[in-house]
Amino acid sequence: MATAWLRSLRRRDRSAWMAAAAVMPVMTGYAYLQWRGWALGSNASYDAYKLFAVFYPVLLSGFCGWLHGLTAGWGWRLAAVGMLVAVTLGNGYAVSRLAQRMSYAPLKVGPSLVDLQRVEQMSEVASVNLRILDMWDRLWANQFLLRKPQYFETHSYEGRLNTPLRGEWDLNGGLIQARLPGGDVITINDEFGLVRCESPLHIRAKWGEGWHGIETLHARRKVRWNWSQPFGEIIIQTDGDRALDVRLHLMARALRPGEIQLWINGEQRHIVTVGRDKAWVVTPVFRIPAGLSVIALQPSHFSQELEGADARKLCLAAYGIVVEVLSEHSPAP
Repeated sequence: MATAWLRSLRRRDRSAWMAAAAVMPVMTGYAYLQWRGWALGSNASYDAYKLFAVFYPVLLSGFCGWLHGLTAGWGWRLAAVGMLVAVTLGNGYAVSRLAQRMSYAPLKVGPSLVDLQRVEQMSEVASVNLRILDMWDRLWANQFLLRKPQYFETHSYEGRLNTPLRGEWDLNGGLIQARLPGGDVITINDEFGLVRCESPLHIRAKWGEGWHGIETLHARRKVRWNWSQPFGEIIIQTDGDRALDVRLHLMARALRPGEIQLWINGEQRHIVTVGRDKAWVVTPVFRIPAGLSVIALQPSHFSQELEGADARKLCLAAYGIVVEVLSEHSPAP
């Protein structure tokens, strides 16, 4: 392209200057953003891609301007045909890979998200706190609940700023759910549920230390899990001024089947058995004090095995955790 452009300049062809004027400003910005992303480790490379994509029709005409500068020689013509074939084959390969990848799209609006539209029709739900960690799920939950006042713990990509959680209900989504007795909880589906904030039994639960982070398998049905290290903590915050009786429901499997100790605020309380296959495990009832509590899951005996080529320290894969609060009229554990 550069050679053909120089030939056009020597012939004083105005088309060469037109092609340069179309291409150079955009490519200068593209190169700068790529460099900035590399130098600062920021998201500027994505901005570079967007710049390139928006101006692609202009760039394409400028890039193809070199064809106008070709001489009648067969060598140049064969080079042009060869490049045309190579670019066509390369794009065809990329498109086929994209089609294959998108057949199991990593980000899609599934039935569980669409189910959230039902919340807009619930007269008893006046406002919600969106306690959803996953950015994609939170974005669409926000869209499906636009007629309800919403409050967010953290600011996010969709432009919502973090505020105090003043909603009447917590909308919990993800692998950790809270379950309260009676009418203080509304189960939307397996992934989302509402908990009334004014309930005397209201709690909030979140991940603590000792977890590797949520992983996702994007198949026909999205599957998520979180591997614990030799221990994994769950943080529970109560709003009231009295102790609560709770129990955990764990959808989990262990890398090596065996006993898992349940520690509450540094004190060992119970032992449960987790197998190699994914299954629900229910702990005995235990009491947590008012305020903040740390629940730790720790194996009685830990020995490192490899999960395929994974060299991390792995113990327990949690596919779902439900913190169930028992009624205040339930007998003491």
